[in-house]
Amino acid sequence: MSNQIGIVDNVTVGPYPLATPISSSNEIPQDGDNYVITGDADADNLNANAQLIFKNNKLNIGDNPDPQYKLEVNGGNNEDLLLIKNQNNKGVKIKGDGVLQLTEFSSLPTPQEGGIIYSNNNFFVGI
Repeated sequence: MSNQIGIVDNVTVGPYPLATPISSSNEIPQDGDNYVITGDADADNLNANAQLIFKNNKLNIGDNPDPQYKLEVNGGNNEDLLLIKNQNNKGVKIKGDGVLQLTEFSSLPTPQEGGIIYSNNNFFVGI
């Protein structure tokens, strides 16, 4: 175990001064247990977001108050659950019905072992 500590200049740890002080009457309107607390420009408005829950080192997006996985996304059948893409909008989507959808490439990228790609109505697997 190290007996040294690193110091970084220009980092403030602790209370930050606010342009508008938070009043002593701040209340969170919903039961805020394990909810991520959000606010807006008005320092007196705090909310416990029931659709964003952080509990026991696990994050849930959706309506499950007791997530079982490190990241859990819950939604209805009519809404997409997850989209992972790059700046060129290439990536994967998990739809509300559980279908994994690959975005289509207009040209083939460099082949990679273990890679999968969809292009011009063809599906390619790198082996």
